[in-house]
Amino acid sequence: MLLQRAVAMTRRSSALLSGSVKSIPRKYVHSTARNGAMTSSMITNNNSARLNYDCAARNSNQIMVAISSRTMSSKPCFSWEEKRAEVTTPEEFQRRLNRIERLSEEAQLCIQDVRESIETDHFEEELQCAEMAVGNAGMAYSELLEELALTNEGVQLLNEVRKVVAPAIESLREELRHIGKLKSKEG
Repeated sequence: MLLQRAVAMTRRSSALLSGSVKSIPRKYVHSTARNGAMTSSMITNNNSARLNYDCAARNSNQIMVAISSRTMSSKPCFSWEEKRAEVTTPEEFQRRLNRIERLSEEAQLCIQDVRESIETDHFEEELQCAEMAVGNAGMAYSELLEELALTNEGVQLLNEVRKVVAPAIESLREELRHIGKLKSKEG
């Protein structure tokens, strides 16, 4: 399915860049690949659409190269700053758990900032930052689970990680939802 999406994106990009597509509808929704998943953003004018198509062409070419160089059951690709190593050593496993813990602490601090700004004008901005921080912690957790699931030795660790980390990540998400509900009741 990822291969089909990448091929479709490449064809759309090639058609626009070659000039066979004369204009792009104002409400065109452009998809880009991020960590193997499709995300969408609204395009508001033709110039930005052309720029986004150029980016999509580069992204889809990168996806095609990545797909052709590996099998479909390969390890996930990470787009974060630091390069990931396989979780094959206890040190690497501990480093990844520490990273999830740091991201969770950062998310907790952002949630605290949201609580403090509930009566202010910059509440929405703080809420977006907190949502992003919670999302980053959740992403790091998901990445670790994916990598552990790909190794035979990792399956035992996977269950332990789920027992320990999943409740913490879910409590962050629930806390953020609760704050959003409080604000909507006040408004």
